[in-house]
Amino acid sequence: MQGYPQALLPGKDYKIKITLSDSDVNSLHLIRRSLVGVEDTVNDLGSVRSHAFIEPGKEHHFFSLSCNLYGIFQYSDLQYSLTDKEHGGAYWCDKNKLMDCSDVKCDILENCCAIFLPIAAVHFQPFQYQKPKPNNKGYTPFTGQCQAVHMPLEANYWHFEIHVFEPEGTRISANTSKWKLLAATSFFESYLKVHLSVVFPDLQLLKESLYKDKVDEA
Repeated sequence: MQGYPQALLPGKDYKIKITLSDSDVNSLHLIRRSLVGVEDTVNDLGSVRSHAFIEPGKEHHFFSLSCNLYGIFQYSDLQYSLTDKEHGGAYWCDKNKLMDCSDVKCDILENCCAIFLPIAAVHFQPFQYQKPKPNNKGYTPFTGQCQAVHMPLEANYWHFEIHVFEPEGTRISANTSKWKLLAATSFFESYLKVHLSVVFPDLQLLKESLYKDKVDEA
């Protein structure tokens, strides 16, 4: 069976968290595996269908949506699906804890379809929603903020999540509160969805200084 790629694992000289600069945001993309087959991912006009990106009825998952930083993580890596979350699925936060690719348990998926999202379309973008007032006395308009946040996994250093923050900086959690579900659906359909594409962007070589602690500049 095809082995899990070593290039996806954290390295001993890797940063715990990648911090994106303005130039990174403007040039890089996130990649996510379509939830449906290739033939059902886009409509006749070439637009990505909603249910290919987020499962219907679970739009609130937008608040912690998993993606990958496109670069070292490439299209072919979408075929690896972790089957044992205890072996690679936890967040990586200890440089002394490094996995061997032979220890990663995964399924190999066939005919994966890639969906791309420019980081600039989500990182530090305003998130507008209506928050119900107490006792159903109307709504309060809020403008929060989306961010593409590096959340490396023990078996996938390039794992990112979309996080959403309220104006005062409190993160909105992924739960089933009705107003949050409606807000996520509205934002996804009215803004984020138009930036999704199955067209492969130019593959950007990642600067080692983006993800490594020390880089030999010589």
